[in-house]
Amino acid sequence: HAHAHAHSRIQAVHPTAIMETRSGHSHVSSAQHEHKEPHKRTVSGQISAVLEEHGIVPDVVQEFDPLIPLSVSFQDKEVTLGNQFATRDTSRMPSVSWEADEATTPYTLLVVDPDAPSRRDPRMAQWLHWAVVNIPGNRLEQGQEWMTYAGPSPPDRSGKHRYVFLLYQQPQRLHVSSSVAERSRFSANEFAAKHNLHLVGVNFFYCEHE
Repeated sequence: HAHAHAHSRIQAVHPTAIMETRSGHSHVSSAQHEHKEPHKRTVSGQISAVLEEHGIVPDVVQEFDPLIPLSVSFQDKEVTLGNQFATRDTSRMPSVSWEADEATTPYTLLVVDPDAPSRRDPRMAQWLHWAVVNIPGNRLEQGQEWMTYAGPSPPDRSGKHRYVFLLYQQPQRLHVSSSVAERSRFSANEFAAKHNLHLVGVNFFYCEHE
């Protein structure tokens, strides 16, 4: 079984089956919401705690309230908020799914590496591995692929890299160029701010050079 990041104190967990932290309660809780959706509040708080533990917040995104569990899998292996994959197992486009109401505005999916060329020296970050915009509901295959999928290829002796999936809700259809020209030095935050995107779901895994 793949292990979470070595320095993590919180084990990797599946977004739809969040486990309790050592303290036995949600990292983030809001009393006024507990009686309405206690499970949802706990799940949201647990995901937030894991994102902070692994530095996804603030290295990739600012603090936010995860609203939608984002399911990602390569073949039969699921991405569970910080587990590790071999590069050979991530070369093909993953399966990504989430729950969406057909009546909602479109979604954007971004996949970035904030550790390019390494976490100690991220001068090329973020590296954009995949970008799909104008996704109707959760029908990813019907979205506009703005940057084709490229699997992880971390350099030798660069340590573990985080590969982060970001799901945003769009206010309306985006009008972007047919494709983005450059993978390096991409900023998910800047892209989201420019297009008024609302971050609703996150998942991530680790890879290192083999």
